[in-house]
Amino acid sequence: MLILDFTRGIGGKALFRKTPAFAVVELMVVIAICVILLSILLLGVNYSREVARRMKCTNNLKQIGIALHNYESAFKMFPRGAGQQGHGPLVSILPYVELQAIYSQLDLNVDVDGNPVALNTRIDLYRCPSAPGQDRICRTDYVLNQGITLAISRKDPWFFEQRFFPKTHHFSKGLEGTALLSETCGKVGSGQHGAMLKLSKRNIITVEDSDEFLTECLGATPGGETSATDNGHFWFGAGTANYFHILNPNKKSCGNGGHISTSLYSATSMHSGGVNTLFADARVDFMADSVDSLVWQQFGTR
Repeated sequence: MLILDFTRGIGGKALFRKTPAFAVVELMVVIAICVILLSILLLGVNYSREVARRMKCTNNLKQIGIALHNYESAFKMFPRGAGQQGHGPLVSILPYVELQAIYSQLDLNVDVDGNPVALNTRIDLYRCPSAPGQDRICRTDYVLNQGITLAISRKDPWFFEQRFFPKTHHFSKGLEGTALLSETCGKVGSGQHGAMLKLSKRNIITVEDSDEFLTECLGATPGGETSATDNGHFWFGAGTANYFHILNPNKKSCGNGGHISTSLYSATSMHSGGVNTLFADARVDFMADSVDSLVWQQFGTR
């Protein structure tokens, strides 16, 4: 585009001077390119931050795994699924993650819901930086494998009301073949990180009861009644801090009318495409949402 500039030259004659300038279209193109470059930069920054958060999340689980094995070396068994007054395994391993001071302050004779020290203590090791609800002081984002059926036998070491957790000889496939903990991202609503659907309460006693509940869960849709779950939010609790190897990672969860121990909780995370999982040999693997369902279920057994 050319702009005509009228000036006076020698002799008073008007001269035409041609001055280049940006057209509106050219300016818009430059702005669009800048916006695209800025978006790419921001995506790169966000991706780098999530990679760092996921690495921290993985390292947390590795430290928990090492602590579980140190506990097992001392007591010849893994921590109790539900110990004194309902306190969970994450309480038992506090001395093995250099948090003896917190462990010493806990009153283990007080019910988990009435323990002021625990309620007001945040343990960063038990939090995944990628998970929402970072303001929840006493929350944990790591939960225990409770098997592949909602109808857990009281003779099974996975049963949380038992006063023991599996010993090493309980793992028939070897420690490397069984998951101990995975992730939960708590309040997720619906979408790629799984919906928490509230179903009507029913008694689940037999495996057939569990299968019927699973069928109802699979048929339920997010359009029905939903419940934003805080599954596992008490790091010192036992009964609520669990998940099942029934549905794949980040699939839906279904609440059994508020009955926690027989609600179907799936492993969930805010990571893209899967969840971190701690195995009984203390290794941590990233399990994809697309993992073969039979393989995922096998990891839920011992």
